[in-house]
Amino acid sequence: MTGEHFLIKLAQIGLQFAVFTAVLPLMTQGRRPLARHQLVGIKLILDHQFALLFSAVFPYLLFYWLVGKTEIWVWRGASLMLGTFLAFETVAQLLRIKELGPSADVPTHSSKTVLYLLALPTPAISLLQFLNVSFGSFAVYLTGAIWLLVPAAVQFWGLVVHLTRIDEN
Repeated sequence: MTGEHFLIKLAQIGLQFAVFTAVLPLMTQGRRPLARHQLVGIKLILDHQFALLFSAVFPYLLFYWLVGKTEIWVWRGASLMLGTFLAFETVAQLLRIKELGPSADVPTHSSKTVLYLLALPTPAISLLQFLNVSFGSFAVYLTGAIWLLVPAAVQFWGLVVHLTRIDEN
């Protein structure tokens, strides 16, 4: 199957992000509780990383289910699944941002502004995945899978920056 080693590496990266994100709140335990916008950021990271893990493994399942079909069908099915997740994730993030209210736009790297910037490309990538259902391109699918890393990496960086500020105070 095309890109099988790369998909496994993506799964490993996603798992590492998820583990590090789970450890971050433990590092601040006893100092100051995490703010709501930080918890929203943690949810974003975990949503994207578990989707990345699933996106890296799901094509294998399709590959073995679709014995006798060409590999294009694997990327068509996987793109449909990934496009659907990205569409739902866009709505979920926008609802989380709305739930935070105007007071959450604090001058940190995990502010609502950053969340909006991360949410804006997601519908376009979701649409690209839906279009790929017709073409079955591994490259298009991979673009969506790699996009799952971007918001998580930016949010993770923002949380680390914020936690180092807490330590400095």
